[in-house]
Amino acid sequence: MAGRDCYHYHLVTRWQLEAPLESVWDAIYNAEAWPTWWQGVQCVETLDRGNADGLGARQRYVWKSALPYRLEFVSRVTRVERLRLLEGRVEGDLEGIGCWHFSQEAGLTTLCFDWRVRTTERWMNLLSPMAEPIFRWSHGALMHKGGMGLAKHLHARLRTSATRSHSATGWLGRGGGRAAPPFKLLGPLHAQPSHVVAGVTGITAGILATAVQILMWWMGGTPLLPTLLRDARLTAAIVLGPSILVTVPAWRWDILMVATLIHFGLSILYAAIAMLFAYRPTTPVALVAGGLYGVLLYGLNLYAFTALYPWFTQVRGWDTLLTHVFFGMALIGGCRLFASQAT
Repeated sequence: MAGRDCYHYHLVTRWQLEAPLESVWDAIYNAEAWPTWWQGVQCVETLDRGNADGLGARQRYVWKSALPYRLEFVSRVTRVERLRLLEGRVEGDLEGIGCWHFSQEAGLTTLCFDWRVRTTERWMNLLSPMAEPIFRWSHGALMHKGGMGLAKHLHARLRTSATRSHSATGWLGRGGGRAAPPFKLLGPLHAQPSHVVAGVTGITAGILATAVQILMWWMGGTPLLPTLLRDARLTAAIVLGPSILVTVPAWRWDILMVATLIHFGLSILYAAIAMLFAYRPTTPVALVAGGLYGVLLYGLNLYAFTALYPWFTQVRGWDTLLTHVFFGMALIGGCRLFASQAT
């Protein structure tokens, strides 16, 4: 599995708590109890308890990220050094090694989690060239919630919670061993620069809106693949010119790539605009405003822009309008949801 079709991640999380080392160790060692205090851990099932120290123990984990997907894998404990180190090798949706490091100084317990894994799910590998920063942020958000949950569980104060990451291509390198760039901090989303929020929200809303559009095509009996390829050609023609609408095959990788970049580029731009008013009203009012924003985008994309790109007139219709309404609501809801998920 360690070929070019996999994306590699190296992420390190550091928690500092005003809590006894023994209490922190016990909470992490007893993984079956994680779902009671760690938001995002849906299930931990023990498959094999290993020896008396827990060495060789196998557990199945199910995680729900801040984004709409789950990860499932089995971890086998490979090293146990009480109050110092706990390491496991994982197999499943992710493959690799996770290692907890424990230390204490002046009543302050420091806990570092070193996560070196590669993705095995085909959909994640297909999306990783664009969505890799989102997957890294999602891990950071989950770990941040874990630190807060552990502090609350132990009735302790969380002094530090931060996740640092090597780039996906830098750790082991898809091309084989490039030097990794400096670590990047992955804190709560609302504390990140605005372009990160816009990127995460825009790409996610763009993916969801595309899924909604496909669902409405299916419900209306519209042929899915030909219609999807048609829309890709219409979008790519903005950059490649209208000649591709009649002179090239229906399926070509450069057309799909250009169409995807335009789609998500515009999604991020529209998300950046939505951020200007996403946080101000209450959530119900904001979602209504998001729907109206989607109607405005529909008029802009399918009427104003057709003065320059007249071939888009053929995709006007109620299904496209409803997709734009959903897209606008997803932008507003996403900005608010991701901010609340990371706090």
